[in-house]
Amino acid sequence: MGKLLGKFDFVLILLQCFGLQFVFTGIYRLYVAYNAEEWDALLGKSTNTYQTIIEARLGEFLTNDLYSKLIIAISIIALVLVLNRIYKVGIVNNVVVLILTLIFTRTLFFVSPYFIWKIEYFSQLLGESIKSTFLMSGLFFLVLGLAVIWKSLVLNVTSRQNTQ
Repeated sequence: MGKLLGKFDFVLILLQCFGLQFVFTGIYRLYVAYNAEEWDALLGKSTNTYQTIIEARLGEFLTNDLYSKLIIAISIIALVLVLNRIYKVGIVNNVVVLILTLIFTRTLFFVSPYFIWKIEYFSQLLGESIKSTFLMSGLFFLVLGLAVIWKSLVLNVTSRQNTQ
């Protein structure tokens, strides 16, 4: 039973929580880039598109936005929990990662406007549109998040091998 629970690894938990937040931010920004025309209309930047969006379609768009966030979050959390089981990370760590990730995601604690502004500054060099800006920053956050999650699993495996 002790091996199943594993030891409480604070560094692994923090790395995975930050990695998941980067992945969530990246995927959401890619979602905004995919729907850039609708976002332009909602922000008032494109009056032609705004005329075509009626209230029913707007409600459907915002509902789809909420459901897509929820489905993406659940699937990525499930994927990380499965990876943790494959790499023999304890259940205690999995539960703490799940709880902290849900707390950070719900409170939007992680998204810093200063940090995102710096990334968007570099992505605006390639284009001024919402689509290009969110595409570049979304790819950056997604790759960064996946790298952090991968590094946390590699660190866990190497630390476990060093203690044996």
